[in-house]
Amino acid sequence: MNRNYEVTVQDILDWEADYGRIPDGAVLLLNTGWHRRWPNEVDYLGTTPDENNPFKSDYSWPGLSEHAAQWLVDSRSISVYGVDCVGIDPGAASTFPVHKIFLSPEHEIPSLENVANLDAMPPTGTRIYAIPMNIRGGTGAPTRLFAVVNGAQRHLSVFELVAAVVLIATQCLF
Repeated sequence: MNRNYEVTVQDILDWEADYGRIPDGAVLLLNTGWHRRWPNEVDYLGTTPDENNPFKSDYSWPGLSEHAAQWLVDSRSISVYGVDCVGIDPGAASTFPVHKIFLSPEHEIPSLENVANLDAMPPTGTRIYAIPMNIRGGTGAPTRLFAVVNGAQRHLSVFELVAAVVLIATQCLF
């Protein structure tokens, strides 16, 4: 297991070889298995949290590589990206490249963090409904998510999210 693993374009292509091309407009959720580390903050963040320094350089969790994020906006047409880690960038990424790519005015891909229970979702074929709390002037909000899987509704708890496409990052799973 690699705490700092960055998902590559090849990882995405390997997933597509098994499940088919990511459909246009898909919600892409990255399942690293990281949600299982919560609520142990040290294990989840890779270090002791520091309220005075929320962007500590020794945080560590897996995530999407800058190259893979750029490839997704250039080669696929996802509508939302989410991950089961505390941020959409890998923990060690100090320049936040995935944020810059996905949230740029050019792409404006909404992003979801702290998604729980992605391991309960099938790799494809799920319809999701995301209902964020409306916070005036906020840059983010808690989101309630519902999924319809094979005609049955599911609700995923806290961190709340479910997905249409679940990419499994096998290098991160323990």
